[in-house]
Amino acid sequence: MVDRPSVWANTNAPTSPLHLSSPETELPEGAGDESSRSIRRTSSPWVVVQDPVQHLFDQAIISMKTYCNVYAVSAESQEHFEPAVHHETKHAIFAQEIQDSLALSKVNARQASTRLLNAFVTLEHSIRNPCPMNLALVMSVICNLGRQNAWYIQSSLLKHLQGMAETMQQSHPWIFLFDALVRSPNLVTDIILRCMRVAGDVLSSQLGRLTWKTLYVEERLCDCLYYMGVDGERIEARQALLEAQSKLYGPCARNVLWTLTNVADDLLQQGRTLESEEAYYSALVRADAHENYHRAKTRFAALEGPADVWIVRAGLRGWPSEGWGT
Repeated sequence: MVDRPSVWANTNAPTSPLHLSSPETELPEGAGDESSRSIRRTSSPWVVVQDPVQHLFDQAIISMKTYCNVYAVSAESQEHFEPAVHHETKHAIFAQEIQDSLALSKVNARQASTRLLNAFVTLEHSIRNPCPMNLALVMSVICNLGRQNAWYIQSSLLKHLQGMAETMQQSHPWIFLFDALVRSPNLVTDIILRCMRVAGDVLSSQLGRLTWKTLYVEERLCDCLYYMGVDGERIEARQALLEAQSKLYGPCARNVLWTLTNVADDLLQQGRTLESEEAYYSALVRADAHENYHRAKTRFAALEGPADVWIVRAGLRGWPSEGWGT
């Protein structure tokens, strides 16, 4: 292993399988057990030989923590200003190309392959211009691929990221992060979820909660929770995100309205139909503060909500949900 430059120095980095675990990196249930651990005799006192799976969790989480801590106080961070339109950034275009590829895969394999290739090419920009925000979006895309059972694409993407990360500055944390993910194919989304929580905590501590960088990472964490089906944490996180975004951007900002429709979805999932309907209509009213595409996009998302509320109410009242009009 090459020596770490001082900027990435981290005396706690898991460079050895003897690195001891910490409470914050406990494994998911079933990922490891005491029988997989052993005691090894050295010239010094007895030490625990760590489960390789736990070692990979530690490697990924410490790499993410190291990266976010260094980034938060760097000159590079000071130069990163919030984009006027997030969906026009390179990493957002990458995510959209992946989504389009998945949608096309069942109807036009050639076009799907072209979109996937475009996504991989676009991704190179994230490696040349790394920051926690584009990393967070890439992580959410990887989780979505798992949700869609697109395992081959997910594996190919991770290996592509690993290869590109190895071209970065020696011992850059992304190298160790993607190495851990590639070597943990059955635990990729679990590791990502832990890393995303860590990233949000570090940025909040270093930069403050009400900053666009912290809230952007928190928004992507909410996406990961949705893709992984972690409903309880996602519902709480989205509500907290909505309150924080409203304070920072105001009630009519586009990202606020998008989060508001997501919160409305969560309320509906909980059976709170009246609150859900009010949230959808609130998003519709606030969308009029925008024009053209942004107004239409928000209204389209919000207009689906009242119809869903009506269907849920119909089901609760015992109305037929199939065979209407027959």
